[in-house]
Amino acid sequence: MPRTSVNNETDSLLCVWVEPWGTDHWMRPGEVFTVVTEADAEEASFDVVVHDQGVSVWVNAGFSAEVIDQEGRAAVCGHQRPDGFDADSRWLTAWEKGRTEKPKTKEE
Repeated sequence: MPRTSVNNETDSLLCVWVEPWGTDHWMRPGEVFTVVTEADAEEASFDVVVHDQGVSVWVNAGFSAEVIDQEGRAAVCGHQRPDGFDADSRWLTAWEKGRTEKPKTKEE
């Protein structure tokens, strides 16, 4: 099973987004998460992207992924999510500021 580790070496809460599913998993300072998927070892299983919204781990091979904390427990979507966090609002703000291309509507 291919896996990749993400370490939070900052002084802040850090979001790890697992794509293409868009799940959010929050790491406290000093924590380590491991993203695991089932895929052939020869495939390039992951791409890791650091951006102003956190870290995105793109799963390129396999049909699912699991995030495991440093204690070996599953860190499901929303793990340690801050109260009041609105993922949709955060991404819309990024689009409005021109950091990423806004998705096209059906009419476009």
